[in-house]
Amino acid sequence: MRALIYVHFDRDGIVDPHVEYALAQYRPHVDHVVFVSPSVKELSPKQKTLVDSFVPRENIGYDFGSWRDGLLSLDADRYEEIVFANDSVYGPLWSPGPVLDFGRERNLDFWGMVKSDQMVTPGVAAPHVQSWFFSARKKLIQSEAFQSFWQRIEPVDTKREIIQRFEVGLTESVHRGGFSMGAVYDTKKSMLDRVKTAAREASFTELSRTWRLIRRSVRQNRNPSEGDWDAVLASGVPFVKVSLLRLNPYGRWLEHVWQCLQENTNMDSRLVANHAGRICR
Repeated sequence: MRALIYVHFDRDGIVDPHVEYALAQYRPHVDHVVFVSPSVKELSPKQKTLVDSFVPRENIGYDFGSWRDGLLSLDADRYEEIVFANDSVYGPLWSPGPVLDFGRERNLDFWGMVKSDQMVTPGVAAPHVQSWFFSARKKLIQSEAFQSFWQRIEPVDTKREIIQRFEVGLTESVHRGGFSMGAVYDTKKSMLDRVKTAAREASFTELSRTWRLIRRSVRQNRNPSEGDWDAVLASGVPFVKVSLLRLNPYGRWLEHVWQCLQENTNMDSRLVANHAGRICR
């Protein structure tokens, strides 16, 4: 059996249609869906059909606090696998069934969509499974290492501290415990590949974006989910980060992203466009 703990946050206090779409895509492939949100206090009749349990909570502790509360609501020992996901991505862009079997097929205790070597402390690489989607299988779920990690979750002040203590900390706890881990996309993108991308997507009519693209193509502290979104997608990861379209921190050519969403995925790109338009106001 497989459970999904899906964490939601929306500044306008709504469950966006792209989130409803995501839940509907997950629904056939999991046995129990827990929806956790600090943004809404009740679900619509339609939304109730997409989940099995709803955990409203105060907006403290960021996503890890929400995942902890969702985990506490489950009888975790019943499940062979528990998936942790959030709404910071658009998708699944195609059926998630095959990719959800990634960990089972490789007999991994812990896995995710993207493993990043992004630095948290300057000059110190911190390989970790990114927390917008990760999964634990039974051996890890029942371990002291996993249970004690969630007992250590507490409110913190900054996103950097969240990443260092909890996102990187979870991967380190799994590693120290001797558990197997992996990711659908493991960051290996070479500097030459990044330079080629910068040359291909540069434009004299978009000097600000182009300068950001070139400058950050050689940046070691790089988030692959944003900077290398096309390589991540090509690896089989059926998601695009919301922040790529909202902020475009690496200066990627967004027309390519929209073309890909319209031509190479099953998701209605209007769901993405409507959400992106709302949160960018």
